[in-house]
Amino acid sequence: MLWSDRSLGFTFGIGATLGIIAGSLSYAVASKTFRWEGLAGAEDTANHVIGGLLMGFGGVLRARLHHRPGAHGLFHAGARLDPRLLAIVAGSALTMRYQYWRMSRVA
Repeated sequence: MLWSDRSLGFTFGIGATLGIIAGSLSYAVASKTFRWEGLAGAEDTANHVIGGLLMGFGGVLRARLHHRPGAHGLFHAGARLDPRLLAIVAGSALTMRYQYWRMSRVA
């Protein structure tokens, strides 16, 4: 996070990230519940990589197109519904259908 920060200083975001990592590691070691976890295999890794790429793309796109309300527009009378919000809902629904299909295929 530091290299992309304009101030090139120690910001709240950097401190919070390091604090979360240090705090959770300290608790896990003190309570003797620390364990390494990983992905299940190649398919699971591919799903995580594709999901991360799509989330990154969506975040960059959202940062560039911030002139219209998303879910916030639903709470204002007379505001148009943002088509991006509909795309988010549709993408979530399709993802859940795909995941249920995959689970039923394995079982």
